[in-house]
Amino acid sequence: ATPDAHAVFQRQVAELDAVQECHQVSGDDHYLLKLRCASLAQLATLVGDVLPRTTGVGRGRSAVVLTTVKASSIPPLPAPVG
Repeated sequence: ATPDAHAVFQRQVAELDAVQECHQVSGDDHYLLKLRCASLAQLATLVGDVLPRTTGVGRGRSAVVLTTVKASSIPPLPAPVG
């Protein structure tokens, strides 16, 4: 994908309320999205209809979280210098 396509995708994804996080990643997948949906029907609409119409989306994979073992919003402390 071109830099312009990435920029358009990022803007479009930023406007979706269900997208809580969007990370650009290395490897075959360009992005990792964390979605929070009220129902499986809402997830199906996002994955099946909304995201495929987003600029630059060729294919996608999804996984549903069944149980959260640990979640933290506190970033780790930086490593000591020296």
